[in-house]
Amino acid sequence: MLLKPRDRQLIDLRYDDPQRTDFALNDLTRTTNAHEKKLPVLTLFARPENNVELSVAQMREWLGENARGFDPVPHATFVPDERRGIVDGVLAFEGDGYGKLLERFLAVRRDASVEYLLVGSIHHEDHAGTKHVMIAVKYLVAQFAQSLRLLAAGSAMKAGPQWEIFVNARGVGDAHLWVFANGSRDSFPPRDDRLKDACLSENFQFVVRFDASTHSQLETVPREMDLRFEMAFGGTEARAYTREGLFDNTSINY
Repeated sequence: MLLKPRDRQLIDLRYDDPQRTDFALNDLTRTTNAHEKKLPVLTLFARPENNVELSVAQMREWLGENARGFDPVPHATFVPDERRGIVDGVLAFEGDGYGKLLERFLAVRRDASVEYLLVGSIHHEDHAGTKHVMIAVKYLVAQFAQSLRLLAAGSAMKAGPQWEIFVNARGVGDAHLWVFANGSRDSFPPRDDRLKDACLSENFQFVVRFDASTHSQLETVPREMDLRFEMAFGGTEARAYTREGLFDNTSINY
């Protein structure tokens, strides 16, 4: 059976099945600092519902100088500074992109699909000296919100307003969510019942839809992502959005 190009793309990038042993491990994500340090690999893969073919000039413009800062953290350089070509697109990255160890990356491909490494996983040692893997959900929500604005900017080209977004998490079975509240850290663990703070899946994926022509979705879709992550780790409400001044005084600087 001949696969459609869109189905083939998910398989090639390893985003087709969270149960596969190499889920979310493709040519880019295998070379990240997070994978090498055995931290969770968290990625966003988005593609327009329209069939699109961008030129190299359009891809470079999309990742250009004027596209680096986005709300809700406009002071942070969302699009990394370094550039290099890849087989099917242009890669913006930090790290040794030629020696193949990436701190973070954002790839735009010729079909206008976007792949972004969500940064926010750390090793943390508590007061008892026990080491934990923590996922800073506030950072994830901020980057996701920035990603939507990047997609909206791409919609001004040929991509169109309708987007399908895959949010992927690999290696999260031993991790915990952590909310950073205005620069301070919540006490650990955030819940008394440790089972409620655990993800029952080693890998997971959820899919959201985004309409770049609907301004309100710039707020509602990140909130949905926040809730979905909380539910995966046992919660029932979006914690990052319960904080006053969600992104004020954050130390997000990439």
